[in-house]
Amino acid sequence: MGWIRGNRGINSPLLAEQILRLTQENAELRIAASKNIVEGITYNGLSYKSLKNLLISVPSNTTKFKNLFELFIELKPSWNDLTDANRALEVDWKTMWHDFEKLHEYKMLIMHFDESRYYTMTPEAHNFYLKAKSVQLDEITDSVLASSKV
Repeated sequence: MGWIRGNRGINSPLLAEQILRLTQENAELRIAASKNIVEGITYNGLSYKSLKNLLISVPSNTTKFKNLFELFIELKPSWNDLTDANRALEVDWKTMWHDFEKLHEYKMLIMHFDESRYYTMTPEAHNFYLKAKSVQLDEITDSVLASSKV
C-alpha cells in the first residue's frame, strides 16, 4: 500500500483486501503458535514422543539394553572418560561405542577426543534426558499410588 498524497483518494477496495489478508494471516499464525505451545517443546525438531519412539526403534548393540532409549536414560549427562561409562554400565566399549555414534548422529551426544575419549549430551538431549527421567518417575509414582489403593 504505502504512503498516499493527501490530494489523492484512497483505494478502499484494495485497502479492505489488504486488511482482510493480514487479518487472515494473523489468525493462521495465532493457530500455529498455539499448536506449538500445546504440543510442547521439541528436541532436535521432534516431540518428546517422536524422539522416544525413534530411539526405541533402534536396537542397541549391547546385550544389556534392548534399544537406544533404554541406553540413553541410563547415561549420565557427561562422563569424564568412556571407560567410566563402561564400568558403570557394565558393557563392552566396542559395542557401546556404536550406540554412542548413533546417538551422535541424532545430535544427542557430542563426542570428544582429547587425552581421553568422552562425550557430553547436547543441551537439547539433556532436556530430553530430564523429561525422560521425569516421565519415568511419574510412572513409578502412579504405579505405587495405584497399588496402594488396592
